[in-house]
Amino acid sequence: MEARTILATRAGITIDEGARTGGGTAAGPSKTDLDRVNRWACAWFQQQLAGPAGRAARDYLQARGISEESVGRFGLGFAPPSWDALSKAAAQKRIDPALLAAAGLVRKSQDSATGAWQSTDAFRNRLMFPIRDVMNRTVGFGGRTR
Repeated sequence: MEARTILATRAGITIDEGARTGGGTAAGPSKTDLDRVNRWACAWFQQQLAGPAGRAARDYLQARGISEESVGRFGLGFAPPSWDALSKAAAQKRIDPALLAAAGLVRKSQDSATGAWQSTDAFRNRLMFPIRDVMNRTVGFGGRTR
């Protein structure tokens, strides 16, 4: 199924997702959904690095001798220190929080005082490294503190 989807995408053909089997189920989202959310998150982390929030991270990279070319080539980004910056940005794009959790981008935690469940960003104040597969798809992220 994955090979069919890849070939269809290359050929510019849209596959009717309702007719497919092997996609997302009650057990979890499809690989296509995870690929989409990881591509979005990668671009968002890159925007954060390029913006005002990423100033200290850019300074760190420069001090380590990492060129802007390398930053772009490897798709480095930055996760701001906020507990919910990525979650809020995803909500504005109408990305399902369950999909963010399945991708490992947010974590569910229970507030000890109220007992309410809440989502918090999995990565905070981290230089972000996309982890890619052999097809150059972002399949996850690694984060590094300064």
